[in-house]
Amino acid sequence: MIEILEHERSYKNGFITHTAKVKTDIEVTAENKEDFVRDVSIEVGYHPSGYGLYGVWPVVPLGYKEYSIQWRTSDNCD
Repeated sequence: MIEILEHERSYKNGFITHTAKVKTDIEVTAENKEDFVRDVSIEVGYHPSGYGLYGVWPVVPLGYKEYSIQWRTSDNCD
């Protein structure tokens, strides 16, 4: 289960930097971070198979299974 609490986008040079506050039923670890961010990106409508996934920053815990995450995708689905 992934619940998007907030999602913001900023566009620059053909890329979108996404920032999201997310609540989930799993604990995000270094081992599952990339998969988690991929799933969040899909949830907000930017599937990595189309938009790519060009950077993932540290996942910041905010509370019990709530996290702040940031990642980058392309601004178009080619």
